[in-house]
Amino acid sequence: MQPKLKNEIKLLALICAQDGVLSKAETSVIYKEICEFENLKTETFNLIIDEFFEDTFSLEEYFKNLSGEIPDEKIIQIAFEAASSDGLDLRENFAYLKLCKLVGINPKFNELENED
Repeated sequence: MQPKLKNEIKLLALICAQDGVLSKAETSVIYKEICEFENLKTETFNLIIDEFFEDTFSLEEYFKNLSGEIPDEKIIQIAFEAASSDGLDLRENFAYLKLCKLVGINPKFNELENED
């Protein structure tokens, strides 16, 4: 079974890995948030993350192939929460801003930080 949200997971991983590390804190946030939209086994999630490390796709390519199952605004929120879960690195911030530009959303760091 191929998860519908595979590209969403890889896009989020790409943003979080911009600092050179995809941390356990980041993957935990991604997994928790993705599971709100799709019942996904941990093993399946880990295989998608492993595939991500073998891919050579850009942020734009992942974005272009999103399933549409998660609203763009929610993708933005998850990206910010996951990337900042271990400290938002400058490179992660640039990738986050690029995603915001692709989506056409003005980044609102304070509002995203205060949402539950």
